[in-house]
Amino acid sequence: MGDGWISRCWTAFSVGVFLTALRDVGPWAELYGYLRYPWNEPVRFVWLPAAACFTLAPAYQIEAIRAANDGPR
Repeated sequence: MGDGWISRCWTAFSVGVFLTALRDVGPWAELYGYLRYPWNEPVRFVWLPAAACFTLAPAYQIEAIRAANDGPR
């Protein structure tokens, strides 16, 4: 697929899923002592870039549909 819109769509979606999984594992790792204080704080805010990725994925899909209908620009 190269660096096309469909590839960007699936990349954004995959990164969003990975960050969501990281956010789910973070509290577990903190509870069992695998993740101590200064390192557990960034995990609390991972949902922000995950939400951005889940927002970008459909936008890239719409752009792919537009490019397929109009041709490349």
